[in-house]
Amino acid sequence: MPQSNEPLRQFTRQTVFEVADAVASNEFLRSEQDRLVAILPVKDLDIGWVQRGVNVFSGHPERNSPKAFALIWTQVNAFDFSNFDGSHALDMVMWLYVMLKHNDFIILHAATSAWSLQQLEHLLSPSDKAKAWRVWLHVALSALVTSQSRDFREEDVCSPSDDLEARLAALPSWPQLREKALALPGFPDEHVYKMVQVAEEHGNAKYNNVNSFLSTTERDFVARTAAITVITTRSRIKRTS
Repeated sequence: MPQSNEPLRQFTRQTVFEVADAVASNEFLRSEQDRLVAILPVKDLDIGWVQRGVNVFSGHPERNSPKAFALIWTQVNAFDFSNFDGSHALDMVMWLYVMLKHNDFIILHAATSAWSLQQLEHLLSPSDKAKAWRVWLHVALSALVTSQSRDFREEDVCSPSDDLEARLAALPSWPQLREKALALPGFPDEHVYKMVQVAEEHGNAKYNNVNSFLSTTERDFVARTAAITVITTRSRIKRTS
């Protein structure tokens, strides 16, 4: 795939939001997905609608839309992955998760999959690690299109920053959040509790990244907000398998 001569974009809340919004609102991506999931071979795949939708944006030569696949890669390849790791991915995807006005079950999986890859990234060479995170972001953006989520908040959840400490102090503690997750009717709900566990681990982590996506306070605030979101609301699934 040809590389652009434009300077690589840095991962900031502004650039990530711009890309997420652009992909989620792209009519071509949505129409290609609707078209291909309604015909063979994707139509008859013995998998759920989420997996069928993501297949449209995959590299599978018989199932995908080559133009849609390339369009998402263009967005991914515009970013600088030289220092990208699991801490950046979790910061970014949890922030996007709470920037949506609802508890999105599909984006929740993007967060837990980022945690899973984070556990393995130390085994990879720098080049393989960058490739792995590029693929993860491509799948995450594909999932965002599939979820049909466009109800982003108008203001950054971390703003205004001058009262963030007070807003953080008003949130339930991690022991309280764990207790709430365990007390949910019908427990165990593995998706809810895993998200709470991932959020707690990430919110309490001490990363040494100079160019972090979120500050320490912002990370704790976003992580706790993510845990509250998954505990107190139901996933919005717009279609059935």
